[in-house]
Amino acid sequence: MKLPALLIAIFVAAGVLAASPIAAYVKFGVDLSLGIGLGSMLAGFGLLKLRRADLAWTAGLLAWFFLGAGVAQIERRAIPANQVTNLAGSGQLDLDEPLRWRGILREDPLRLPWGIRYQIDLEEVQTAGEWRGAHGGLRVTYFFDGRVPGNPAPVRAGERLEVLARARLVRNFGDPGAFDYRGALQQQGIDLAATLRNPALMQELPGRAPKLSHYLARLRGRLLNDVEAMLSPAEDRAAIARAMLLGDRSFVDSQQAESFRETGAFHVLVVAGLHVGVLAAFFFWAGKKIRLPIAARALVTIAVLGFYIAIIEDRPPIIRAALMAIIYLLALVLYRRVALLNTVSLAAVAILLFRPSEIAQASFQLSFLAAGIIAAIAQPLLERTAEPYRRALEHLGDVTRDGSHAPRAAEFRLDLRSASAWLRSLVPSKLTGYSDQLVVFPCRVGLRLWELAVLSVALQIGMLPLMARDFHRVSFIAPVANIPAVLLTAIIVPFGFASLALGAVWRGLGIILGRMLSFLIGALAASPIGSRNFAPLPCGFHRRPRPCSPGFSQPRWF
Repeated sequence: MKLPALLIAIFVAAGVLAASPIAAYVKFGVDLSLGIGLGSMLAGFGLLKLRRADLAWTAGLLAWFFLGAGVAQIERRAIPANQVTNLAGSGQLDLDEPLRWRGILREDPLRLPWGIRYQIDLEEVQTAGEWRGAHGGLRVTYFFDGRVPGNPAPVRAGERLEVLARARLVRNFGDPGAFDYRGALQQQGIDLAATLRNPALMQELPGRAPKLSHYLARLRGRLLNDVEAMLSPAEDRAAIARAMLLGDRSFVDSQQAESFRETGAFHVLVVAGLHVGVLAAFFFWAGKKIRLPIAARALVTIAVLGFYIAIIEDRPPIIRAALMAIIYLLALVLYRRVALLNTVSLAAVAILLFRPSEIAQASFQLSFLAAGIIAAIAQPLLERTAEPYRRALEHLGDVTRDGSHAPRAAEFRLDLRSASAWLRSLVPSKLTGYSDQLVVFPCRVGLRLWELAVLSVALQIGMLPLMARDFHRVSFIAPVANIPAVLLTAIIVPFGFASLALGAVWRGLGIILGRMLSFLIGALAASPIGSRNFAPLPCGFHRRPRPCSPGFSQPRWF
């Protein structure tokens, strides 16, 4: 079987989806699921010894199904009893009154134009005059007020705080199809939101030494400040840089963000597969240029991706993308032939086994749908169209290699050599040695643009149902707008991190590179991607205000 991991991923996902009815109708659902899974696994090994591979494979898939169902039920039971949402729902916390909250500051405070935002991992809450344990996340916002002298004292990630504030459960707007704000914050570990009325209502407490995660959060805060310093005073470009490099979209202007959404290029502001792919490709290419062995290149790239995950905000999308890249790189280290669809499936299995609830999240579905489209549709199409000609461009002057190519590719090489010979007769003698490169380069660029066009069209068509269902909008110019978006992102991301690294060593050089980075981001913002030039075109963008019905195959858009 060429794609065994794909079947495993399908059965694990089916098991996760079946967990709810199993838990509802079976008394000991977890025990039964894990028991059947273990029994199926043992039966599979027994059948394998009897050389009944077909039956062993069936038993193995059954084991994966019940394993997925079991871990999904365990995840639901693993919610702590003192989770603040449970305490509030059961009436043990009176959120109508201000309460004292204690916890550890998760990240450095985020200074916004209108105030300061704190994210606290809760430890305790005082209710009815008694302290009790609490688990969850609290987002506290202090709004600047000219009538109140001073601001809260500066604090850093990992420090212990006590806050007196009236917290409330995060709520969504009641409009049909509105953004799931509560779900988005819960994905970030935020359960409650509160407003700090006065700086005196927050105080620092003695506590344990910060953890490694807190030091990484402090490093991230420093990098965000460095981005601001490099791109100052261009605040709009600094906001885009913060989003593209470090995943902080807090400062992106709403109109600017809407422009990216309308052109179908909002994904460039979300650190996910595109950014991970660009970083991985850049470091793998750099390792090749300095002649590192393939194992060293792969391990260095994996280390870079691991560090990037540690300092980034909004981690679930980047973890999914990085996991796919790491599986691919490890296969290269082990000299295994890599099937992209198997890589995507293995990443999905790993995530579903550790966090089964992600299957219901739109970002999970979009991430793996996009990866699946690339692996199952775009890659085979490119292998039949662009790939033979791309290989034909290698070692053009070596006529002995013509026989190893397909007839059309071999004919293509002959035509290029003829063009190169004609070009040699026109250029000065000093440039005749570059005639092959002058012929190959435009062909290589054209093939890369074709690859981008195929990827963009396949992704936009394949993701159209989910985009309409979850975001209630359809952008018909997205396949065109995404080509310059991907090209500029492929330059901005590695150049931005190089600027941050060099700026940390030499501040003056960082400022110079920051001006260049500002120019690149300005080109992205001024292009049709971010300037609303394409969105107003007739039939260029369509908003679907209501959630899609099951009969999406016959939508009424016009």
